[in-house]
Order: sequence, then structure tokens, then C-alpha cells
Amino acid sequence: KQLAKSLRCKNQDPSEVEYTLKDLKRYFKEYNECKGAKIAYIVKTRFNQSKIGLIGTLDFVSFSHPSELNPTETIIYDDILAPRYGIYLETFIPFFGVDLSFFLESTYRSFSTKYTNFENPDADGPELNFKSINVAFAPRFHLYLSSNFEVFFEGGLSVDQDLGTESIFNSVESTTLDYFYGGGFGAGRFKVGYRVYTDKNIARREALSDALSESTLSTSSFFLTISLSKSNKNR
Repeated sequence: KQLAKSLRCKNQDPSEVEYTLKDLKRYFKEYNECKGAKIAYIVKTRFNQSKIGLIGTLDFVSFSHPSELNPTETIIYDDILAPRYGIYLETFIPFFGVDLSFFLESTYRSFSTKYTNFENPDADGPELNFKSINVAFAPRFHLYLSSNFEVFFEGGLSVDQDLGTESIFNSVESTTLDYFYGGGFGAGRFKVGYRVYTDKNIARREALSDALSESTLSTSSFFLTISLSKSNKNR
């Protein structure tokens, strides 16, 4: 509407202009040439944006390990949904042709699950009470579909620092590492996405004869982020 009202020359049709750098540059070039001015356009891009915000996730967690009595048998715990929450910092950097950012994320992670013996449901099975601070670091690639809507893809490193996990194991690793990848959508200050994490072993490796030195912790999650910072990304 602004183009149609104030900046329109002869047969120019602003309704065909998309909100992209390419389209706007072409339109203004045509407008100026229509008015008799030939301009050489030099477009400089300046990234100057850091965001801090809140993140909440809903983790789908599964856990298993070999049986203490029969190492060829696998003890599979109940699958659970567990909430996780924390803060993040995201910074954009200059990168030719791509909107690229890096984020650092810290969340508190806590859940409980146990093994249910369906042949004897009343029997007490082994339990896992997991507590940690999770730190994630990754690049994020942004594809803007409009001035306020984006699709993004990410993949990086995730580390859990144990905060007193209780389990059937003699001990658990104080620090465990895995990787993740995912993507999602963003609108304004909000992002919604999905991640898949690689499996990891939380049991501390001790004597080779210890059947409880192996485990498999699998996680995938839906997440929501809310930026607390105003956008200051200028082009």
C-alpha cells in the first residue's frame, strides 16, 4: 500500500512485489530509472543481534540396560514424557548468503522411570531418578519466508552434568555427551521445533565383569523458545 501510494511510476505493480531484498531492490531500481535517474545499488548487510530468552521442552525418554542376572536379556524401562526448562543466548554472525546464528542453551533436566515386570506387576523393579543440568551448543540456519516468519535447521552438541542421579548402577558418569539435530518454525519472538538426540550410556564403566556398565538413554523433544530481547537486526 505504501509503494502504491507514494512510489509508483507508470506501469509498476506493487502487488507483485514480495517482501524480499531481491524484489525490493528491483522495484526501486525500476522506479528511479522511470524517473530518469540511473543508480548503482550497493547493498551492505550488517548483523548486530544477540537474543536472550526462555526455553521449555517436552522430552520423550526411553531407557534400557542389560539384566544384572542375565546380560543377554535387556531390561526396558517405561517410556515417559518429561518437561525441561531453562534459558538460552543466540547470536547472529555475518555469513555470505546465509542467515546464520549460534546458540548456547542451559536447561534443568529431571525425570523418573522404572522397569515394570508385566508377569509380576506388583514386584518392585529397578528405578532411574535422573537429574542434570543440560548445556547445548549449535549453529542454526534461518530461511525467512516473510518479514516475520522463518524456517530453521540446527544441529550440535549436548552435555549433561549430573546432579545426583539415583539408579541401579554402582555409579553414573558425572558428565555425558550426545549430539542432536532438528528444526522448526519461528514467528516474531517465538520458535517451535523438534530435536532428536543420539543415544548415550550414563553408566560408569568399571570392571569388565560388571553387567551394569552399559545402558542406553534415548531422547527426542519438542521445544518452545520465547525471546526476551527486541530484534535489532538491521540490513
